[in-house]
Amino acid sequence: MELTLNNNELGDSGVELMCKGLMAPSCNLQKLWLQNCNLTDACCKYLSSVLSTKPTLIELHLGDNKLGTSGVKVLCEGLMDPNCKLQKLQLEYCELSPDHCEMLCSALRTKSSLKGLNISNNKLGDAAIKVLCQGMMDPNCKLQSLHLENCHITAASCGDLSTVLAMKPSLTELSVGENKIGDPGVALLCQGLLNPNCKIEKLWLWECGVSPAGCKDLSHVLSAKESLTELSLIGNELGDPGMELLCQGLTDPKTKLQALWRGLQLLGTCTLGEQQLKQCSLCTSHLEAEPFSTCFFSAVTAVSSPLLPRKPNGRCMVCEQPSLWEHIQKLQEELNKLGTCLFPSCTCSKNLESVGSNPEFLESSRGRLRFSLFYHREQLELLLTVIAVTGLPSRGSADSAVRVRLLRQVPSHISGLQCMVHEWQTQVVKNCRKPAFGDQFVCSLQEAELEKSTVKLEVKHFNKYSRHTVLGEVRLTLSKLKASQPMEFCEVLQKTTKDLVGEVLVSLKCLPISQKIEIGLLKVKTASVCSSPEKYVYARIDISCNLHKQKHQKSSPRARTSVIIFNETFLFHLAEPVAGAYTVLVSIYEMSSRARGRSRQLIGQAVLGKRSPSEANDHWALMMQSVQQPVAKWHPLLL
Repeated sequence: MELTLNNNELGDSGVELMCKGLMAPSCNLQKLWLQNCNLTDACCKYLSSVLSTKPTLIELHLGDNKLGTSGVKVLCEGLMDPNCKLQKLQLEYCELSPDHCEMLCSALRTKSSLKGLNISNNKLGDAAIKVLCQGMMDPNCKLQSLHLENCHITAASCGDLSTVLAMKPSLTELSVGENKIGDPGVALLCQGLLNPNCKIEKLWLWECGVSPAGCKDLSHVLSAKESLTELSLIGNELGDPGMELLCQGLTDPKTKLQALWRGLQLLGTCTLGEQQLKQCSLCTSHLEAEPFSTCFFSAVTAVSSPLLPRKPNGRCMVCEQPSLWEHIQKLQEELNKLGTCLFPSCTCSKNLESVGSNPEFLESSRGRLRFSLFYHREQLELLLTVIAVTGLPSRGSADSAVRVRLLRQVPSHISGLQCMVHEWQTQVVKNCRKPAFGDQFVCSLQEAELEKSTVKLEVKHFNKYSRHTVLGEVRLTLSKLKASQPMEFCEVLQKTTKDLVGEVLVSLKCLPISQKIEIGLLKVKTASVCSSPEKYVYARIDISCNLHKQKHQKSSPRARTSVIIFNETFLFHLAEPVAGAYTVLVSIYEMSSRARGRSRQLIGQAVLGKRSPSEANDHWALMMQSVQQPVAKWHPLLL
């Protein structure tokens, strides 16, 4: 039995009432999700009581809640009770500190039933990980899965983790993604991975600053570690030399790898060299196991991604480079021997030539969304039910959810301006290509507003690799609704599009000598909203180079009005010359003074820079022409 209450304003009082029900003798709940429910340390004593009295509860998810040091301490007391049989604990985004790891260390020493621990996205640091590893080394600890993504750890922690890997064969899943451990950290991890006692199966090293030097160590692991079935290297600068080193390990007969997540799954957007395609062909000629060929090369279907640069005639530019296309064809010939096709709609390599020139191939079926709408004229309410999604493309063991937005057109000097009236999200359905939801959403809506309102439903995939991937959307104008008559729809998912929700005035100033850029956030205009002292907004400025995030800064909070004055400047020191391929992302968020945790809501985003759309690119060009002088310009705010 499972209960999911994520993203609700339950608060401590709501959890107290819920726990009374959980303590009932007839309750046999096994899994409980309370992520982002506005919880504090006050609720932990109730959850601790449940843990110590209900051995049926085996999973507890408390991410996105500010539990505090005292809260986690009380929680661990329940966790260490002999009656507790918890197997999986998730404390992601809980603002944990090194002090929390002392308590978790004690829990790991005493609780042999605990198999999975996720403390990602907490500022723990190397000292905290050292304490945690001490608990994992205890003979009573039987932990199988450990997630430490974005925990502010360095290569120093990898030495401790390496010791754990070498001494604890129970640990089969380790993720240290989004930590800048670099090649030195990878080298230390590989020492533990190569130990005969290590039985690792899944290793995630995405965005860890790994270079070809790190690939050399990983190649040795691939050759020697038969237990390793999944390896993620997404977001690392491996290049052709790194790929060549990995392929040397992959061609070893001992390799049992079934899934390799790296630049290959991003062929549509990453820099894929001719040498990489050669190495892929070499790898396939040595591989016999169909599971590997299916998982590894299913990612290569991204060659047909709409993000791939295309000429006006619709033909793929890669397909018009004879050398690259030749290697793609050779790769397909090798895959044909294994019963795997590089392009899903092709059955043999001779059909490949038609792929690059067929624009319709890129718009392959994204699936269908079933939902119903009912407008109650007497109560002036709109009821929307998300029923199910069918025919989703196969993308591994992804989890699905549907985000619903109710938009209304508003009169403004900004043509096509929309106002977001409501936003909801369904529950997340796990590991299913035909997820059934049944979630219902209700809102008040005047009948006169139906003509100007549109409902937008986006189907998203959630997984530990790509996070929130929007598969497609369905839009429906509510003017089609018949009052007091329920209507059911089954619509094909279309390519997702952005909505204009306002505009933002930004200034850019180039300081080439010091290799800096000054970004000024001056003013934001959105559709009229009711001002509320409980609502405030802030802006986040992200700067990227060649699609890799460099730095970000946040503004001070401002009151939520239709015109928001910021007048703040942000100075960024650039790693490369200002003339490089930089992109600036301006994100505006709304938060409530009553809400806790990460309950922010995106209002809209603007993109500008050298790699941006033409209008935003012009702004960047004007900045380069007016060195050391701020240049201001309005940009559309999209959602």
